[in-house]
Amino acid sequence: NQNQKISVYCSSISNEGNAEWDQTFADGTTVDGNCLSGYYGSVSRTCSQDGSNGNWGSISGTCDGI
Repeated sequence: NQNQKISVYCSSISNEGNAEWDQTFADGTTVDGNCLSGYYGSVSRTCSQDGSNGNWGSISGTCDGI
């Protein structure tokens, strides 16, 4: 019987900060968001593990309307 490690992820988000965020492994990595259609810019945030939860950090950068 092997002990399985539980992989913890931050959930995908369809619209936060005018950007879409893909499901991301919660290991503290900084990931880039994809600005929604009609918006431009560059956004990123971290995804960290807190116990059995993945928590998104605050958004750096902006996706602005054209």
